[in-house]
Amino acid sequence: MIRYIAATGSLGYGFLESTLETAMAAGPAFIGCDAGSNDHGPNDLGAGIPHLSVASAARDLRLLLRASRRAGIPLIIGSAGGSGADVHVRWTLNILKDIASRENLSFRLAVIHAEVSKEWVRKAAEKGRIRPLNPWWPQLGNEVIADTTCIVGQMGAEPFMQALRQGADVIIAGRATDTAIYCSYPLLHGAAPALAWHSAKIVECGAALTVHRIVPDSVMAEIGADSFRVWSPNPEMRVTPQSVMAHTLYENGDPFFLVEPGGVLDTSESVYTASPAGGVEVRGTRFVPQPYTVKLEGAKHAGFRSIMLAGMRDPVLLADLEGFLASTEKRARGKIESVIGSGPAYQLKFRVYGYNGTLDDREPQRGPFSGYEVGLVIDAVAATQELANTVLSIARLTVLHNPVPRSHGFTTNVAFPFAPSDITVGAVYEWTLNHVVALDDPLEIFPVRYYDVRAGDLVPREN
Repeated sequence: MIRYIAATGSLGYGFLESTLETAMAAGPAFIGCDAGSNDHGPNDLGAGIPHLSVASAARDLRLLLRASRRAGIPLIIGSAGGSGADVHVRWTLNILKDIASRENLSFRLAVIHAEVSKEWVRKAAEKGRIRPLNPWWPQLGNEVIADTTCIVGQMGAEPFMQALRQGADVIIAGRATDTAIYCSYPLLHGAAPALAWHSAKIVECGAALTVHRIVPDSVMAEIGADSFRVWSPNPEMRVTPQSVMAHTLYENGDPFFLVEPGGVLDTSESVYTASPAGGVEVRGTRFVPQPYTVKLEGAKHAGFRSIMLAGMRDPVLLADLEGFLASTEKRARGKIESVIGSGPAYQLKFRVYGYNGTLDDREPQRGPFSGYEVGLVIDAVAATQELANTVLSIARLTVLHNPVPRSHGFTTNVAFPFAPSDITVGAVYEWTLNHVVALDDPLEIFPVRYYDVRAGDLVPREN
């Protein structure tokens, strides 16, 4: 039986100290915690910035590090800093060193890097080892690679397993699949791959597997010979067969087949039952080995953004909202061209919340507006910040006083909640790589470095 803790959905999201204490009392073999995602878009990877604050990450990491060291069990962190590039790993290590210094902790550390050089990617693409993850993405060319700011690979379980074999007490890893964090220790200690991967999938977001997640929190799993069990140490959050089954579907394009590095998790015959010991027991899952591939993620600088937020509540305007927006955009683009000429490229987007702000043209209920107010976001992107600011200012002035056919006299069409009304966002990035690469060796692009941590000092260690 292998029992472990999934601390929270992402390092810095938080968990209750009381829940962690209850979980530690259950005798876990290790603590795992995801620390990142690409859900929040390409900017964090492209710009090399963390997704959360130092204070949030440090609070969680301090509690987890202290608990793991008191119990003498491994602490495994994946997708460090949010996007898992080298800069994000260093950001996390700085927090770790500060905690170790303040708490006077010493331990063996493994650092796994996930950033991949553009030259390596170019050669792999030329050899036909890289393909788009989805058919609508183009094949990877040298121009796209050259424009890309940063590339990371999403490591599987093997780099974590290698670090554990070498005696790591703490692992700080770059970009990784969420599941690899949690299945590495069980796989290393003989757990069936189907059970190791499926349990990891269920707990990867912490208490999100519960019926009603009150707060981000820790959950637990234990893997047996032919089944696994998951439960919440927090008595205020229940885990049911339905909630666990639902989380199997979370973030997956197929309801039954979940692709992982080196195989496909087949849950089509999985059975979820309430366990007498508490929580839910799962059995019947299969793992089908496949050629080993990992996902590559990359982002490039796409320009600079400025935005404006406003509200519109005029019933005369809203009675013909579609026509008003169309005439506003047409007039705005004409004014913009008269100022900057027809050469410079820019993007101008009107997002109307309360109408079609979320789905835009894909909104299935789009039709005549029937509410009493909407929120307007004007979004301008251009090659320079000055140009984006110029585009936005012209669009803002146009929407403010664009004529409304049924109104008479000079009108004011929007209300600004902030002053200044125009917000400079800064650099904008877009995805360039959503591809997979075939690897002969799961460690090929994920080097592992070892250190002895002595109260905040990192001393390189040979293994």
